[in-house]
Amino acid sequence: EVTTLSIGIGLAWDNNGKVTKHRKLVIDSVETDRGEKLTPDLAAAAEERAVHSMVIGLNGHDANARETEIIVPLSAPTIRTQKIRRLTGSVEVDYFVGPKKQVVLGPVKNCLGKPVAVEGRPGVNIIVSRIDGGLDIQMPSAFMDSIEQITMTNAQGAELEAFNGSSNSQDGIIVAHCAVKMPDDGQVIVEYYTRSGSVRVPLNITDIRLPAILNIGADDRVASATALYRSFGLSCSD
Repeated sequence: EVTTLSIGIGLAWDNNGKVTKHRKLVIDSVETDRGEKLTPDLAAAAEERAVHSMVIGLNGHDANARETEIIVPLSAPTIRTQKIRRLTGSVEVDYFVGPKKQVVLGPVKNCLGKPVAVEGRPGVNIIVSRIDGGLDIQMPSAFMDSIEQITMTNAQGAELEAFNGSSNSQDGIIVAHCAVKMPDDGQVIVEYYTRSGSVRVPLNITDIRLPAILNIGADDRVASATALYRSFGLSCSD
């Protein structure tokens, strides 16, 4: 007998910015096509979740992958059903938007180990250091959320192949380890958003197809389904 049903609600947003967190999920109603009301486990679903979407180099995350998923645990239907007719509610998201600015650290040989100030962010500095096989990029953890992309180029501006390795975070400072063949006259370009905001996104999703095990009564304990994406635009009013 199925006792738990998990619904994945996909959130997708436009190219005007980036989402950094979602939290405070509210589910008003979940109803199956048989009219049965399902109960959400909001204690699990409402927790704050970070959304990681920063791009480092050519081999970082896909810059166009502007989406995340919220998992909502529900009570399983007691009546055999094929789909959830409608799910309504809302979720709060934090985001950054443009205009975007850049911090250029280069030539690298002149910047190694030296704090470089970030325009418009008092007290925020970026430090680049050489390590075996690449670079360490150090910055405040809070600033990292606003970064859209970190690019490494040669002196002529051609982008270098770079791989985002491991990252260490301690005492509010994060160090990203990047595998890259960086020439002394190369540069690191950090592109970041300058404005932040939050918005409550309404959810009104219909016709969520449920897995077959809910229809045939197989002896499974957990079932899952994925809802249609709820797309929304990002903006930040003055």
